[in-house]
Amino acid sequence: MADDKLILQGVSSGLNDSRFSDVTIECGGRIWHAHRVIICPRSSYFLACLNGSFKESMQGRVTLLGDRPDAVDAALTYLYCGRYDEAKYEATTPPLILHIDVHIFAVKRGVTGLADAASKNFSARLQTDWNHPVFSDAIQQLWTGERAGTAHDDKEESKPSDILSEGVCGATLEALGPLLVNTAGMKSQSLFCEPTANPQKPESRSNEHFNRVASEVPGFGRDLCEWLVKNYRKSGTKPATWYNCKSCGQENWC
Repeated sequence: MADDKLILQGVSSGLNDSRFSDVTIECGGRIWHAHRVIICPRSSYFLACLNGSFKESMQGRVTLLGDRPDAVDAALTYLYCGRYDEAKYEATTPPLILHIDVHIFAVKRGVTGLADAASKNFSARLQTDWNHPVFSDAIQQLWTGERAGTAHDDKEESKPSDILSEGVCGATLEALGPLLVNTAGMKSQSLFCEPTANPQKPESRSNEHFNRVASEVPGFGRDLCEWLVKNYRKSGTKPATWYNCKSCGQENWC
């Protein structure tokens, strides 16, 4: 076991060690020094572009377009260490959003095991962030492909659909969407309640944000309604709260 730990430490310390690096990865103005023997066996994308006569293989340089730098760093860390730490990126990317970005990267770049890791991290984070405004930001990104708070001029750049096939976007929504819907359904009475009298409280901002996003993102509203109806039928209990959907005008319960 001691030898295994030493080997793992040696591999994990190799990322960004330019002395023995044979490939440079660039994204969003950031640069990583990596090694083909580490990244190619576990990424179909890196294997394809670095194992042949492509320009990337000849020059030893890969430029990633349309990916989030924090997601790239997390993915490379995962390839070298077998995990990534959301706390490292909290100053620049909220954890829920990071895990979405990482999942998209994993599907898009064919990184073995990373999508499952991102799903598990996303599920765990939902338990603490369901009453935070970032919960609604995650809804917006998953169901619309738009980054919350993105300026109008930058919206096109923020949409995964512009840089990814619909299959990749659908794969991430299919994997993470049910986890988020389940959490929203379980917490629906709290999420749909009226905001508190103090607008400065996080829970008040969260409720207001959630109600707005739930009414403006029909896909999420439909999936949540289906979850509520399905679980209401299972439990046989009387609905606790009724609300009118601003999009379709229909009355639903939570």
